[in-house]
Amino acid sequence: GPVFVAHTEVGGRAQMPCDVLTADANDRVVLVLWYKDGVGAPIYSYDSRKHSLTNARNWADEKTLAGRGHFDLQSSPASLILDNVRATDEGLYRCRVDFKKSPTRNARTNLTVIIPPHVPTILAEHGGPQVWTVVGPYNEGDSMSLICEVRGGKPPPHVTWWMNGQMIDDSSDSPRPETVTNTLTLERLTRGHLHAVLGCRASNSNHTAPLHTSITIEMNFQPLSVKILASREAISAGKEYELVCQSVGARPPASITWWLDGAHLTNATISTASNGNVTLSKLHLVPSDTDRGKFLKCLAESPVINHQPLHDHW
Repeated sequence: GPVFVAHTEVGGRAQMPCDVLTADANDRVVLVLWYKDGVGAPIYSYDSRKHSLTNARNWADEKTLAGRGHFDLQSSPASLILDNVRATDEGLYRCRVDFKKSPTRNARTNLTVIIPPHVPTILAEHGGPQVWTVVGPYNEGDSMSLICEVRGGKPPPHVTWWMNGQMIDDSSDSPRPETVTNTLTLERLTRGHLHAVLGCRASNSNHTAPLHTSITIEMNFQPLSVKILASREAISAGKEYELVCQSVGARPPASITWWLDGAHLTNATISTASNGNVTLSKLHLVPSDTDRGKFLKCLAESPVINHQPLHDHW
């Protein structure tokens, strides 16, 4: 007879079909026996030899089925239903059907039990510590390497990396038994990687949703520009002026300092725009007549990245 194929996940429900229909209206099923893996003794029997179909005797082997199996004659085709499937249920099932008149019929079902893998773990490169929610901060231009590790699963899972919902790496390997890894390397991080969501997915069955773990990339940027926002017209000695210096593009906010011919001016307040991208510093300046021809300079630098400071001068 035919060999059916059934896939089910651990804890799921398996259905092994067994055709019991006959063309002859006067014929009927008298005995159905189920066997597993060619073992001589049946694991389930449905017996209507001495009874009507509705009062047929059902018997199940406690050791194999443990109260989880029943034969459903009403389904089409009739099937042995197995609930709360275990890994040990995998194997070849055979049903043998005896009729009152028709010849005996056999049907086989090869049951594969899928064991889902564990949830992916994301590790810093070279087997470093586990990354939980955020990775970084990285500087612009840095390279980044992360390892996604997935344990368990039958069949072994396929492990993929995704960024903002797009697959970016599907090359996984198995460095040791029961473990599949995928190492992701991004050679040059750009400003576009800020707060990108990186996800690792593990899948070993079309029948179930992939398991996934995601993290966010945190980044530091040096300032892109600095500018003293002033008209550069002549100013008068003894009067108070409020000058503004604006720096754009730093993360965390730029550190802004004011200098007058190399002397650090401390009479300034700093504020950061709500999106964090723009930093403003206001300087209260009361020039004296000896300040004519001096250079007023505004300097912007990242508090966390070593770089050549940006400056604007008047």
